[in-house]
Amino acid sequence: MNWSDTTVSEELDPRGKTINEIMRWYYDDALIVNRRYQRKLVWTLEEKQLFIDSIINKYPTPSIILSTYEDVDKFSSTKVFYEIIDGLQRLNAIVSFVNNEFGVFYKDKEYYYDMQYTPTALTKKNNGELQQHPSILPPNICQDFAGFEMPIILTTQRVDRDKKIEQIFSRINSYGRKLSAHDLRQASSVGEFPDLVRRVATHFRGDFTYYDEVNLSDMPKISLKSKGLNYSIDPEKTFWRKNDIIQLNNFRQSKDEEIIASALAISLLGKDFRVTADNLNYLYQSNTKYATLITDKINEIGKDTIEQYSLNVFKQITNIFDSVHSNFTNYLYSKKDAAGKDISFIMLFCVIYQLNRESYIIKDFVSLAKTLKKHSDSTFEIISNDSKHDRRVEIMELLYTIIKDKMEPDLPRKRNSDDELLEKLLSLSSIESQMVEFKIGITYFRNGEINEKEIKKICRTLVAMANTNCKFQKDGYVIIGIANDQKSCDDWKSIYNESPITYGAHKIVGITKEATTHFTDIDNYERKLSSLIKKEPITESLKTYILSNLRTVDFQGKNLLLLPSVKQDEVCFYDNEFYIREGSKTVHIGAKDLKTP
Repeated sequence: MNWSDTTVSEELDPRGKTINEIMRWYYDDALIVNRRYQRKLVWTLEEKQLFIDSIINKYPTPSIILSTYEDVDKFSSTKVFYEIIDGLQRLNAIVSFVNNEFGVFYKDKEYYYDMQYTPTALTKKNNGELQQHPSILPPNICQDFAGFEMPIILTTQRVDRDKKIEQIFSRINSYGRKLSAHDLRQASSVGEFPDLVRRVATHFRGDFTYYDEVNLSDMPKISLKSKGLNYSIDPEKTFWRKNDIIQLNNFRQSKDEEIIASALAISLLGKDFRVTADNLNYLYQSNTKYATLITDKINEIGKDTIEQYSLNVFKQITNIFDSVHSNFTNYLYSKKDAAGKDISFIMLFCVIYQLNRESYIIKDFVSLAKTLKKHSDSTFEIISNDSKHDRRVEIMELLYTIIKDKMEPDLPRKRNSDDELLEKLLSLSSIESQMVEFKIGITYFRNGEINEKEIKKICRTLVAMANTNCKFQKDGYVIIGIANDQKSCDDWKSIYNESPITYGAHKIVGITKEATTHFTDIDNYERKLSSLIKKEPITESLKTYILSNLRTVDFQGKNLLLLPSVKQDEVCFYDNEFYIREGSKTVHIGAKDLKTP
């Protein structure tokens, strides 16, 4: 063995850290998850309880591996961050136990941790941010738990840090318990294809983040709910479950990513690619023929381009079945539990992907839906009984002819910087929305009167964005023409009798209906909003920037109004009050005569 090839760190610092020290890192947002190579939260409640019980009983636990690095925090100060290489599930179990999200069984009854033994948690409790469960474990157990030293290895990387971390992660996760064959593939693999599959999958599972690095504290917000674990994403509201393509237990074991990997492999390598367990393994293993072929193809087309094509295919499939008020399974199959639905979806995806690449678009979704149903007996139903490779190729060729007949050639509009900007802003997750906010309009739709409260909210938000240091994004935007909740979208639809378009989790209504109904046209709408902003008590330099750079843009056929904000050379105020953004909220800090950051 060549030891120089396996040396993955210039410094290895093995040391124990007490759970209270870990909690200080956690509450300081210093524990970072890099989603490029980390799995999602997958432990069940029972697995979390078992791990906590091991600590309470002082059983040996595996080492947690963290990579330390310095970076600038949200207050523009330099601090040390700890990127989790191995131990995500264990760290999440520890912090959620301390936060009283679950208890453990002691003398046949469930008891909870007493927060008074962890100062950082106690402060949160006293501030009303955490609630102490009344049934608490004995003091000696809680005190020993708080002082328990977790074995931790700190690595300090100075050269090729990302590459070396991926090497460590891949080696660690090439063995041990995994939920499924595909979990094993992705846990032990890094590279362009696994990363592409992961990013496409997160869009339609609902846990997409534009940036790969997230705080450990944010992971429950982008994880699937399960029994006893009240995470933010309801599996039943995801694309896969709403269309009944994957059973829930298979969905939890990454069946969605296996389907996407298969669909992308066929789309990139051609319909003759055989989807087998071995071939999928080869795609995820570096230095194999298939891995080399697909990496070359991704580099040729561009990973971002393939990702965007893939997302558009998903949206078109959603629109096909939404247009007939149904879903994939109910509309195409006579039996809900039909076999091969995943294979049929892959074929539909690949055919639409290929036609989109050939510049064909769907203009009449209802007509295409009816055509698919008409031919379902000779396509999808056949796959339920015979899904062998040759039959799949035959059905794909038939679907290509059927679907192409219902599509139209299109010369796509040349993309510009605003297209890319909006795609990015609309792809940000709820935990990344510090510098973007969506508004459906500026009037009360029923009578056309200006919503003055909303105008003031918009202006305060623009001020707050100008005062906020965001690690990932310098410019802030309020975007008008996008519903910020389902109720406002339904109200808009009932007034204007027009359907929005869906982009990810967003309902885009545009400003055209509001503008033409109440202001004659979009130009007058834009002029009216500009005149309203001019009257608002915003710091003059910021106001000038907003008015000079606000603009209407066309996004997928809907006109949106962008109001920009950016840090000025001076602190900005609204009516002599200081505001900043905390997450997706605009927070009032104090008056102008008080000391501000």
